[in-house]
Amino acid sequence: MAANLARAHAMMHLARREAPDRRRFRRLELVIGGRLMEPSGIEHDCRTLDISPGDARIASPAPAYAGEEIIIYLKDIGRVKSQVVRVLETNTFAVKFDASSHKRERIAEQLTVLANPGVAVSEERRNIRHDGAGMTEIELEDGSKLLCEIIDFSLVGIAIRTTKPRPLIGAWVKVGAQYARVSRYIDGGFAMDFAMKPRG
Repeated sequence: MAANLARAHAMMHLARREAPDRRRFRRLELVIGGRLMEPSGIEHDCRTLDISPGDARIASPAPAYAGEEIIIYLKDIGRVKSQVVRVLETNTFAVKFDASSHKRERIAEQLTVLANPGVAVSEERRNIRHDGAGMTEIELEDGSKLLCEIIDFSLVGIAIRTTKPRPLIGAWVKVGAQYARVSRYIDGGFAMDFAMKPRG
């Protein structure tokens, strides 16, 4: 676990730099399911065999040709424009991501979480927040849904704006598949800290 976390943090530091040779990223052996789209628009199932913020090894029944540009949609990662760089064996090939440094950093953050479930995020990462400019749906404890505007978010929390009644401080809510607890009220909304909800 500690070794994986150290490797993931090293990737995050690499992701902050513009690197013309993206193969310098060290890959993590993570299997992430998704879909890929050929240039023709035909879609196929796929999964990663290993992945870094800059590239991945992909298994898919899709035909692959070196130099071909494809679009990959990976669970928990999202849409990534990619280029096939090597065909390795039957139904397996390597791709490099055509992504900005900001996008690669976001991928590195998510890979850190996926590789280390339940491990606390370092204080360095806690302070990195992103402007919102989007909407999200919050599920309250009674099962009702609340459509909210995202103010900002980070790996450890999210702040939202809403005109609806706010849940009580300390209440559990669900943001997508992630549980969170309401930590404080802010002007026009409230903030939540991501946490693992106790069983029972």
